[in-house]
Amino acid sequence: AMQNQLVAEQVFNQATKMLPKIKYVDAWGNLYSKGDFCRKHFHGDEDVNISGVIYLDDTLPGTYFNKKDIEIKPEPGKIILFSSRDEHEVRYMEEDKERYTISFNGVKK
Repeated sequence: AMQNQLVAEQVFNQATKMLPKIKYVDAWGNLYSKGDFCRKHFHGDEDVNISGVIYLDDTLPGTYFNKKDIEIKPEPGKIILFSSRDEHEVRYMEEDKERYTISFNGVKK
């Protein structure tokens, strides 16, 4: 677990260097196992206007954006950015694997 946390921190630190026009407000790790899901939600409030996901593996499902009816396929190291007001979800996880991501919120500078 400590090794995974260290890797996640290194990946996030690298991502923040690559995306300097964002002031990061918060970030957190996500671990999904078989049967897990995340209900439709959005992150937007007065403090943030951009959100993102960093994928650490290629385990399905991806991140599903409801209004656009599109699912982003996970790939290790892929970073997606989107409006904090975009509703999204992670559908029911059917694979007997683990899915790791880092999510974050920020403000475009």
